[in-house]
Amino acid sequence: PSGGKQLRLFQLRKAYPQLTHNEINLCCLLRMGYSWEKITAMMGVKERTVYRTLYRACNHMSQRGSKEGFKTFIQGY
Repeated sequence: PSGGKQLRLFQLRKAYPQLTHNEINLCCLLRMGYSWEKITAMMGVKERTVYRTLYRACNHMSQRGSKEGFKTFIQGY
């Protein structure tokens, strides 16, 4: 990854140390602009698992709202 991407990942981990590895992976994939369907395929899990991971990440980051709202938040991070 480029230096900017590594810096954002470091900032995400620093700001939200309670995020799990899977939650950080989800955030990174969202940040790169992948669709929910593509993320599900890339992670090799069911759609429900991705949404469960999203829900937990939202709780850890004190974010409430829709999945698209979270995606917008992460893409702007």
